[in-house]
Amino acid sequence: DADHQPSSSEDSSAAPEEASSAASSEVKVELQLDRTAMHPQGGGQPTDIGVISSDDAGGVAKITIERVTIDRETNVVTHAGKMLLGDDETPIAVGSKVHVAVDTENRRLLSE
Repeated sequence: DADHQPSSSEDSSAAPEEASSAASSEVKVELQLDRTAMHPQGGGQPTDIGVISSDDAGGVAKITIERVTIDRETNVVTHAGKMLLGDDETPIAVGSKVHVAVDTENRRLLSE
């Protein structure tokens, strides 16, 4: 696991998917980081899954990553997943430092 900083061109978009309670909602998000420990899907290799988190700006943000892709023309890697927004959670802002945690058990199972 390593800390990573999103690039200044990071575009974090989120659209509400469904409310999980009156105080929180789940949103789909996509992020691009300046570097990542997660492998994108490609060349017959399945995508890594895991969690990207940040505690910048006094709040906590945690995104469950479900898919990592790469644009072969630009080499931009996009992490797509879901984030629960509630009282203690805040969106990840451009320029925030984040922590990338790969689901190592899933990676091990896929490599066998």
